Amino acid sequence: MKKIIFVVAAVSLIFGLAACVSVDKSAKEEYQKATGTPKNSVVYYGFFFQNTYQSFSQMDPNFPPDFQEMKGQIFVSKPVAPGSTYALECIEGIDHGGTIEYYWSEYLPLHASLNPLIVHVSKKPGLQYIGYINAEDLAGGCYTRYEKFDDDGEKVCLKGALELYKGTAWESVIQNRLDELEGKK
Repeated sequence: MKKIIFVVAAVSLIFGLAACVSVDKSAKEEYQKATGTPKNSVVYYGFFFQNTYQSFSQMDPNFPPDFQEMKGQIFVSKPVAPGSTYALECIEGIDHGGTIEYYWSEYLPLHASLNPLIVHVSKKPGLQYIGYINAEDLAGGCYTRYEKFDDDGEKVCLKGALELYKGTAWESVIQNRLDELEGKK
């Protein structure tokens, strides 16, 4: 019985993600103009449950400074240097509890975070799926949950990335990964 309830809940979440989640299309022009190709850079992406904004800063002194701002629950980076390291710096979000709405805007400094969210960018150019992150688990800068969602969660993120990178060198790479997950390859 527990297994059936879990499966129903998981399927409901996946369809919910697909139906109501999108990327910030107002930033599309920035993605279209971003430098970096699938041969010399990495695009990382994932999903932040309940967040409406997140920012990451490049923190490895061996690489130039970089700041990535992303709106929406799906986050997709602009091309970044392979092997670089990004730290989650700020989150904003909203949650609905009956007739009450909860808003948050939280700065997550590394020195104050018990367990910060660090993205170790792949050394191999291409795409990197970060996974599904529940914003509630980041309360107080304590990152306690970082789980890879299943392939369906990644598909939702890739569809958002495809919107942003349409017409660029990244489009075919993103589409190939999406086709692979959908069993077309």
